[in-house]
Amino acid sequence: MALVLSQSPYLKPTTLNIFLEQTAISLIVWLGLRSSRRTADKRFPFGYFKLESFAALVAAYGMVVVASVPLYYSYMRLLEPK
Repeated sequence: MALVLSQSPYLKPTTLNIFLEQTAISLIVWLGLRSSRRTADKRFPFGYFKLESFAALVAAYGMVVVASVPLYYSYMRLLEPK
């Protein structure tokens, strides 16, 4: 509601940051940790331990993407101040 009423250029990336970085990325890491505990089977004879590393890689990439949004808005604000 505050985002719509204030039209602040800072609230847009902050809202995105809070949702993606803290919710979605935490979910990705949790799923990776949970999946990595599965026991070895015929398909993966050494287990699912690499899923934890893959989930961390996806989470790190997501954090970089989310961090670039405020940088973009700041750069655009420097080029065209209101």
